Amino acid sequence: MRLFYKRIASKKINAMKKIIFNSLTVAFSLAILVSCKKDEISIEKNESTTWEIDKKIVDDDIRTRIGYDPRFDYVTPTASEVVAPMLTLEGFTLTDKNTHTLEVKLTKASDKDVNVSLMYDASLFNKIAGNYSGYELGDASLAEIATTQKTIAAGTTTTTFEIQVANQSTFNKKVILPFAVKASNNEFVKTLSGKDYFVVRIYPKALTFDTANKKIIKEAVLKAGKAELTNKVVNVAITSSDAIGTPISLGLERDNSLLTSGTLAPENIVGTISKVDFKDKTSGTISFTLQNIESITTKGTYVIPFKLMAYDASGIGHKVLDTPILLNIEVGDEGIPTNNEIEVLNTYAGLLMDRTKYSFETNYESGHIGKMHDGNPYGNPWWIDTTIDEDTEESAYVNVNFTSKTVINGIKITQNTSNKRIDHMAIYAITEDGAYVPQGIYNVNGGTKPRILYIKFKKPIKASKLYLAYFRNSEDRYIDIHEMQFF
Repeated sequence: MRLFYKRIASKKINAMKKIIFNSLTVAFSLAILVSCKKDEISIEKNESTTWEIDKKIVDDDIRTRIGYDPRFDYVTPTASEVVAPMLTLEGFTLTDKNTHTLEVKLTKASDKDVNVSLMYDASLFNKIAGNYSGYELGDASLAEIATTQKTIAAGTTTTTFEIQVANQSTFNKKVILPFAVKASNNEFVKTLSGKDYFVVRIYPKALTFDTANKKIIKEAVLKAGKAELTNKVVNVAITSSDAIGTPISLGLERDNSLLTSGTLAPENIVGTISKVDFKDKTSGTISFTLQNIESITTKGTYVIPFKLMAYDASGIGHKVLDTPILLNIEVGDEGIPTNNEIEVLNTYAGLLMDRTKYSFETNYESGHIGKMHDGNPYGNPWWIDTTIDEDTEESAYVNVNFTSKTVINGIKITQNTSNKRIDHMAIYAITEDGAYVPQGIYNVNGGTKPRILYIKFKKPIKASKLYLAYFRNSEDRYIDIHEMQFF
């Protein structure tokens, strides 16, 4: 009970202290007011119409921080410029209209239609000229927009404008045409500062043509004193820097004066080469078929030099590529013999191929195939389980892929494990058309199985792929190959 009364007494004392403190504060304030003289107090009317929001408030505003007001939708062009060069090509007068498109879109679909307009605005030039050094303001008539206002329908987000620039081959200035993008008919849609305009950029440009491969090689073989060529079709892929609406076609013309090395191929090797239409295109292929290949009777390199020509609607041609296109017909011995045989050598002292020039693929233990291509003949081997032939119809095989067509004289195989060496193996060369041509069969037939096996082809093979398959081992079902190399 005594404790209860003590708590009440304490609360009363604290209340009295607060009343005394507040009274003193009021008295002190009144004393200050009384001490001020009347003539020191004045009231002035502020007639200024200017005002400014505190910078901190502006900086903290969400619209300042994200760059736009999220309460509104915004319409913007999807590109800041439309590039429309005035094209020139020697011998041609290019006057067609080149059509370009510009897409304008909303940040999100609106519930109400939005009218969008594009208007030429010369006043924008001074604002953006610094981004286009060497350019001047272009006349509005250079770019034609047939429909300057379009509607983005409610529920959609885009519309597309077509801009046409009539080509002038004599045009010699660099200009930009500024266009303002405006939105109307929807109070909830605005344009975004900095993205409320675009420019049409126009400048003179020479039309150019090119081909990725200016040297085309066809390989023929000499049989019974006459050249034979399996694939006689020649394809020359051409690209142009720009598409033009003017009628134009491209073709090849033989020009023997362009020969710098080799022997000119007989004139009857090439027949008529059809022209390819290139109007409104930037790529195309000129194709023709070689003929009378058998008229070549000796080995060597035979060259047909071509110049690339452009033809106008009346058929008049103009050379459009300074670099000649050379077709080389290389005539040699059989690339892939059809009746080849092999012989086993006791040793081989010649050079071996660089290991970077070939690689291996296999359908069996492919994760270990690198072990016979690591440059270490005493390391771990790649192995073959020869029972794969018994369990399935498919043989375990090795594909040898050369980086280019290569002359292959033979194979060196290191097989250190005495009871896991090759008894039997079939060798094929693969043609460009994917045909498998037998090149010989290695078969021990009870003979010695050497640690280092040298297999030499009686006729060298010129190919980019070999196929080794049908491996056998009579002593053990496995075969270990520590290294496989070529010479």
